[in-house]
Parts: sequence; structure tokens; C-alpha cells
Amino acid sequence: MKERNDVRTPAVRQECEAHRQHPQLTKAEEDVLIARAVRGEAGAMAEMHARYRGLIVAESRASYLRNAALAADAENIAVLAFIEALHDYDPKHGAPFAGFVKGRVHHALYTEFRRERRLWDRTSHPEQAADGRDAWERCGGTESPTERADLRLLVRGLLRNVMHRLTEREKEILSLHYFRDLTLRRIAVLLGTSASAVSKSKANLLRKLRAGMQAPMPV
Repeated sequence: MKERNDVRTPAVRQECEAHRQHPQLTKAEEDVLIARAVRGEAGAMAEMHARYRGLIVAESRASYLRNAALAADAENIAVLAFIEALHDYDPKHGAPFAGFVKGRVHHALYTEFRRERRLWDRTSHPEQAADGRDAWERCGGTESPTERADLRLLVRGLLRNVMHRLTEREKEILSLHYFRDLTLRRIAVLLGTSASAVSKSKANLLRKLRAGMQAPMPV
């Protein structure tokens, strides 16, 4: 007789395996184990990690993280939040550790998700100024409303053509240099790199912009 297919998710399978390997503890027993882990006992820390491995995996593979830039680092963020929760947990408050750590891990991941989204919004849509005004209104130095409108349409069409070709770093430099008026040296400091590396990225993005000018503009 063929075995039935296991339709459980990896996180659920890991949690079930953890329950088989480690019998369920009372709150008092788990509090003692947590205290040992916090004191630096490697065995206690390994057991706590094994017990909550399913939670860590499940939270780090949540649907809202699948297409985010931090997807590759989500599990590391979750593990760090788990370790911090172990040290911050106070059993005297009466709440079980399971609920406490789940909230902490979720909060850490969602905070990083929102930070990445804000960064993506700034770098993928540099035409939007921090004050909500359209940065294209400052392009070209023209005073004619009609000319400004035509210029905005031209530049927006150009960026739509090439934005998907730019790396995340090139998008950052495009926004900071051309729409925030920062020098390459200042950008290098902000990005934690050298001015020569920023200059090279600038040259690459300008090359892509020039190539985009040769492509058909969207109607």
C-alpha cells in the first residue's frame, strides 16, 4: 500500500518533528530552560531553537515576504529576533514564551519589510519629492507651464523605459544625485562605499539612460 503524500508545509513538518524529539514542557519547565539558554548553555539554546524552528521558518516565509528584497535574509532576521526575545522575556509577567516570541519575530520581520518598501518607493519612483511635489517641475530650468509639462512627460517616459534595467544601487544614486542634489562624495558616505564606486555606478546608469533614449517611447 502506497503511503499518503505529506501535504504539510515544511514549517509544520519541522514543528511536528520538534514535538516528537522534545516533549511539551509546562510553563515553569520552559522558563527554566530559557534561563539556562540565556546563561549561555549551548544545549539549552539548541533545544529552544529546535522547539521554535517551525515558528521561525513559518514567519520568515510569510506571503508578504516572498517578493520582498529581504526574502533571502528573512530567516536570519527571525533567528536574531528569537534570540533577542529569549533575553528580553520576563517569566514573572505570566505570559507564555510562545506568544511573546511569535509577536517579537513577526514585528521584526514586518518592520524590515516596511523599511524595504519605503526604500523601494524612494529609489524606484525618484520623481516624487519628499514634500510630495513633483521633482520634474524643477527639471530643465524652463518657466513655461506647457514646456514643463512636455518635459515631465518626456522624462517620465524615458525612466519607464529604463528603470527596470537599473540596479538598486543605481536607483539610489539616481535619486540622491539628480533629485536630492547630493555630491558623489556625500552619496558614497551615505551608501558606505567609495566615491569612485559611486562614480562608476553613475556612469553605468547614464549609459542605460542613453540606451533608453534609443528605445521606442511608450504611448
